[in-house]
Amino acid sequence: MHGIDPEFKDGVLLLHGYKVETEAMALEAMSWGRQPLELIPQALRTETLCLEAVRLWGGNLEAVPVPLRTAAMCMEAVKEDGMALEFVPETLKTPELCLEAVSQAGMALRFVPTALRKDAVLDVACRSSGGALEFVPERLKTSALCVLAVRQDGMALRFVPQDLRTPALCLEAVSRWGPSLEYVPEALRTPDLCMKALRWNGMVLRFVPSRVLTEALCLQAAGRDGLALELVPQALRTEAVCLQAVRRDGLALRWVPELQRTAEVCLAAVRAWQHGSEALEFVPEGVLNAEICLAAADAGVFPERLPPRFRTRAVWEAAVRSGGAGLEQVPGEMLDANFCFHAARTCRTGREMDWKEEKILAGVRRRFCPESRILEELGQDLNWARWHFGWNFPLALVKRRPEAIVYIPLGVLDGAVCAEAVRQNGWLLLFVPENLKTPSLCVLAVLQNRRVLAAVPEGRRELVAAVALRILASGRKRQRLKNN
Repeated sequence: MHGIDPEFKDGVLLLHGYKVETEAMALEAMSWGRQPLELIPQALRTETLCLEAVRLWGGNLEAVPVPLRTAAMCMEAVKEDGMALEFVPETLKTPELCLEAVSQAGMALRFVPTALRKDAVLDVACRSSGGALEFVPERLKTSALCVLAVRQDGMALRFVPQDLRTPALCLEAVSRWGPSLEYVPEALRTPDLCMKALRWNGMVLRFVPSRVLTEALCLQAAGRDGLALELVPQALRTEAVCLQAVRRDGLALRWVPELQRTAEVCLAAVRAWQHGSEALEFVPEGVLNAEICLAAADAGVFPERLPPRFRTRAVWEAAVRSGGAGLEQVPGEMLDANFCFHAARTCRTGREMDWKEEKILAGVRRRFCPESRILEELGQDLNWARWHFGWNFPLALVKRRPEAIVYIPLGVLDGAVCAEAVRQNGWLLLFVPENLKTPSLCVLAVLQNRRVLAAVPEGRRELVAAVALRILASGRKRQRLKNN
């Protein structure tokens, strides 16, 4: 089936743009997928339609009129989604139906009548979802059932009776999910068990008893989550632990004791993959040096946040490369050809520059770019074009690599070269000289990327937008006719 998806607008369900008013239309709307039955008018909810609806999504049983909720329909619903058991009438909740529901979703055990919560139903529910142990009557929580639940979900340990939380069961729970250490009896929290828990998450350190806490455990926690340093007692915040923490998360520097904030630790914090740029706030003024400032710029810190003596050319280059500064913010005396070529190479392989930066960069390239630098930048692509097409290469080059338009000097660009570049990528209209931005070229670009409308000359912008909209509307109309 092809066409426009059903949509719900102003309280009315529409199919192909028309209001759903017949059973046939309602069946077609439901056949598109998990369409909520509640969107179908009450008068159209026949037994046939409702059966189709619950087969597609069991949760639709909630919107089925109660008189139509037969045993067969309820079975179809729970086969698709066990949690649909919530909407099954109590009189229809048979052992077979409940067993089917919990096999699909263990947590559906909460909707099983108390009298049926036994034997196979409990076993299947806990195998399907460990959390279902919460809805098992206390008197029926056997050791075997608890093991089944914990093996499926370590956090199910919180629903295990205290007298059944054995060392073996606690080890199983922590091996499945480290934070379940919170529910391990205090006496059973051994160093080995705590180490296993910390391998999951460093913040589990909050559940480690002080009597077993060692530097090794703190190192493990800091290695998993640097911010766990906040939970480390002051006496155990050694240089090794602090260094491990800031390498994992730069913001951990805020929890490093003042005497431990050495140049090595601060540099590691600023270079951290997580929150490295934010670590600069916690670097002592007396420790700040050129290497740390360069690392901060690499992490995205705007150079104006650094002391003037550290705002070197290398720092500005790093800031542009990381996105901490735009080319328009670089001091004029530094914005020369070498700076821009360096920025171009690093930015193309790193973050994606915005269109303002690209336009500035393209202008500087064309101003400073001798032919030897073009060769260096384009490498084999340019050599390929010249080898096959001689020195009249721009059109062939742009066909092979449309973004190369930004390297071609203005004197060489013509309408054909610009049209080929824009045909492949409408965004490249940004780099077309104003005198070559013809109405047809602008329309071609806007049809590909409407945001490029800002680059259309102001006097033509309204016309270009109107033509592009007419073309798009005409295309949609033809598509609708084809579908119908």
